[in-house]
This record gives sequence, structure tokens and C-alpha cells, in this order.
Amino acid sequence: MSAEEISEATPFYTIRNSMSKTYVNHLKNFFTKAVRKLIDGMKIRHLREDVGLTEKELGDRVGVTMNMISQVERGLKKPSAETLKRIADVLGVTVDELYRETA
Repeated sequence: MSAEEISEATPFYTIRNSMSKTYVNHLKNFFTKAVRKLIDGMKIRHLREDVGLTEKELGDRVGVTMNMISQVERGLKKPSAETLKRIADVLGVTVDELYRETA
């Protein structure tokens, strides 16, 4: 099945069944690696403290609550990609620097 043959009405199982094993393995590898990448909440906390911001001040600048910042720093919540980008911008780092690799 080509991309041109797929529409919104195409059932997922039809698309899945038409995928090559190579493509499916590629997707599995991609998601396995993505799961290993976790946000380093302690790093966010240290960076925030280094620039002299409170949780409330960072939250205000990012557009989220102080509670959200606290939960991200403690590893209880994962922010959206957009929020993570805003956190990185405020802290003066790249988004990649807010992640840690796990085994």
C-alpha cells in the first residue's frame, strides 16, 4: 500500500499489515530509544537555581504553574514538547541538555 492509497478512513490494521518488516523494526527501535530518553528533573532544578529563579518565576516565564515545574523537577510529570522548549529557552540551554540517557 502506497502513501497515496492511505486516507483518514483507512483502518489502522490495513496500514499496519501493509508495512514492511524493516519499517516496523525501525519504528520499534525508534520508540525503544525514545523511551530511554528521560527528562532530567534534577538538572532542570540545578539550572533554575543557577540562574536564580524560583519555581514560581520559572513557571511564570514558561506559562505553567509553579506546581507543574515542581512536578517536572521531581520526575512526576513530563511536560509537553512546547513547554520543554520554553523551559530550555528560559534556562539558556538546548532541549537536548534537559534529557538524560538511561540504560
